[in-house]
Amino acid sequence: MDKKLSRRDFMRRAMALGAAAVVAPSLWSACSPGGGGGGGGGELSCANPPGLQPAQADMRRSLNYVDRTANASQRCDNCQLYIQPTSEGACGGCQLPLGPVHPAGWCSSWAPMAG
Repeated sequence: MDKKLSRRDFMRRAMALGAAAVVAPSLWSACSPGGGGGGGGGELSCANPPGLQPAQADMRRSLNYVDRTANASQRCDNCQLYIQPTSEGACGGCQLPLGPVHPAGWCSSWAPMAG
């Protein structure tokens, strides 16, 4: 069986393999605990959730959103703009159009909860 692979067939297979290599991690992370992906271990990640709109991504960049704050006293879950998630272990929300946010996240619009 000495069948030669044509250049066209080789390119098709290479592109399909490349596409699978790009898509597969996203699919696997979507099935991980925490749903939003970011790498197994059951650790919640809201940094790049599926379905994030371009305007939300732009807002995240402009407000310097991070999934994990460096300042433990300023976290999304103690910000007056934070919206509690509907289920435990899920990303929360924000009154600003940021999309899903991590409870331990932070952005430059952080404001302390009203007393």
